Amino acid sequence: MVTFKEDSFVIEIKSPAPVEDWLNLHNDIANLLSSEHEDMRQGHYLVLYFLQEMMPTIKQAEKMIL
Repeated sequence: MVTFKEDSFVIEIKSPAPVEDWLNLHNDIANLLSSEHEDMRQGHYLVLYFLQEMMPTIKQAEKMIL
């Protein structure tokens, strides 16, 4: 589900294993971008920004450690 706010948007994905699914999604997106054929590269600045924004803060990352 996508929720739009005045200066942002939030993408919420229901998941039985949110941390693992987030890590796998992040990894898959990076792999797709890195495996793209050189002739087809287009910059993908929004995707790269999205990947950066998906990264947790230090406090969030510390909470992910069991």
